[in-house]
Amino acid sequence: EPADDDPPAVTDGDPAATNPDDIEPVPTTTEPATTPTTTVAIEPAPDLDTVAGFSDLARTSTVAVVAGSGGIVLDAFDGQSLVVTTEPMRRAVLGNERVWAQRSVPGELADADDTVLTFTRADAEPEVFELPNPTGGPLTLHDVTVVDEAVTVLYEVGPADCVPFTDDGSEPSCDGFLLAHRPATGETIEVASLFQFEDGWGRMYLAENGLIIGSSFASASAGVEFYSIGDGSLPTAAQLGLEEVYVDCAPTCPNGWGADRAGEHVGWVENGELVVAAIADGRTGRVALELAPGEADVHLDGVAIAEDGSMTGVAAVHVSRFDTESSGYLIDLSTGSWSEEPAASIEVD
Repeated sequence: EPADDDPPAVTDGDPAATNPDDIEPVPTTTEPATTPTTTVAIEPAPDLDTVAGFSDLARTSTVAVVAGSGGIVLDAFDGQSLVVTTEPMRRAVLGNERVWAQRSVPGELADADDTVLTFTRADAEPEVFELPNPTGGPLTLHDVTVVDEAVTVLYEVGPADCVPFTDDGSEPSCDGFLLAHRPATGETIEVASLFQFEDGWGRMYLAENGLIIGSSFASASAGVEFYSIGDGSLPTAAQLGLEEVYVDCAPTCPNGWGADRAGEHVGWVENGELVVAAIADGRTGRVALELAPGEADVHLDGVAIAEDGSMTGVAAVHVSRFDTESSGYLIDLSTGSWSEEPAASIEVD
């Protein structure tokens, strides 16, 4: 048995044991950013009424994924919707031609079922996807992206037993780990560790260049976190005009950090505004939102920012309001307009 202070062994594993399901990465290309104009060119959304599988939806900038007690809904910018399942789900992401989901997220329900499921068709039963869990503790799915031509699943595992204090001189034990798993090879990368007594991670996102962005919290404080499993340099909070840590400022303090799939832009919600920043030079653009306070997730695609702050591209903002409502909004960054009603609103038990 490893000592309490030893990190769990996270090494290359047997691909067969991790149920890779013969996943092949989706080839992608990156278009160069263009100078924003007064309008935004948004590709037509696929006809969701006729799409049984998700191959046409993977990497689509005009589709948002919303999960809740009513199931999983894919919503398109033009108002179309596709119900993936009506089974209650707490988290869902669209990656590599399938929807990945969890029935519940650890910590939100007393009897959390953290099994990871994959849906390849809206009219088929999901498959169980097994991920390595070196601690045996609760598991939380964060994102699925193709990095270096390999499908990569970003997730975290918490401690099986948290012992924050001891009386016998032994080391406390309450470590959780952020992990990146590549099913095709069985490789699992330890991205970061965190003592999870009163600390933890918020939602984390993985970009195609290996950049990981999200948030961490400790008691009443929170801040943005950057990690990487690629070769690029990490941005800093100061580079984007942010503080390292925000204390006792909810619900107006920055939250809902997310990135575009290319890992070139960062977005967050701050005091009623959607803020988008270019990582390369810190250039920012803002869109005023009439959203009630809540925990937000931000997704970006096709973003370009001019010197005057005008933008092109699309943003999807997913807002959870104190476990009572989960809503998805699709926003045209060039006009600041979004759907008159939430793209999807699903009551959460």
